[in-house]
Amino acid sequence: TTGLAENCQVIEVGAVLEVPSVAIEELPRFHCYVDHGVFVGEARALGMHARIFEAIANKHPSVLLPSAVGRLLASWLCSLDGKISGRGATHFLPAGKNFAAFDMPFLNRFREICSSGFGPGDFVCSSRGSKVK
Repeated sequence: TTGLAENCQVIEVGAVLEVPSVAIEELPRFHCYVDHGVFVGEARALGMHARIFEAIANKHPSVLLPSAVGRLLASWLCSLDGKISGRGATHFLPAGKNFAAFDMPFLNRFREICSSGFGPGDFVCSSRGSKVK
């Protein structure tokens, strides 16, 4: 993110599917940078992310507009259906050191900004087809 304040922005989104006994470099992953066009943030956070802003400025292939992030992340998550054992609906559990206290509030605000948002309960993938709420 570009800082901790409420008006700060999500600038990178990543996800990895944990699969026991699979080498970390071979795990299915999703990654993108988020180009807001104009960025709002705190000096310290902006200074920490020079690599991300360079990728956005140089139009790295994984740069997305905010409106595309939720849809493509949902599509990636639903594509994992065949890689996860079991039948019926697949539910995803976000994990991470500070996910609940830091990441999720930003993702919830980000969801309000982009029309195809994401968050807990937004994805339902099943053998009958994938659905993004």
